[in-house]
Amino acid sequence: TVYLVFSKEWKIPVAVVEKLEESDFKQNKAHRTNDFRFDSRLSYKDQLNPKQYAKSGYDKGHLAA
Repeated sequence: TVYLVFSKEWKIPVAVVEKLEESDFKQNKAHRTNDFRFDSRLSYKDQLNPKQYAKSGYDKGHLAA
């Protein structure tokens, strides 16, 4: 279960909480794909565009497992 608090002003999550179970630690490590997509649960205009990260030295990163 994942919960997050999202800032429409900053267009980023400000807090993410994920409930982990013991079985989560026994599974194989997931392969990172860097396949970042817009979140369909949020308005497009309230999210940062990948172009806004261009030449910034940052990427969207991961907020939770």
